[in-house]
Amino acid sequence: MSKTLYKNKWVSLKLTPRGFVYGERRNTNSTAALCYKKIKNEYHFLLRYQPLPMIKLADKTQLP
Repeated sequence: MSKTLYKNKWVSLKLTPRGFVYGERRNTNSTAALCYKKIKNEYHFLLRYQPLPMIKLADKTQLP
């Protein structure tokens, strides 16, 4: 389980059990694109890709 490092009305920063820090938007189960941790004088990065949900586009003939 992740530990909350910082939290405000819109976003929270969390620390994973493995030492990575990530951001989470309020009321959304989405993660930041970049997670990191520092070991001694080195930074280790984890990039995460989370696709957006598919949105059905309106037929252009139906637009006002």
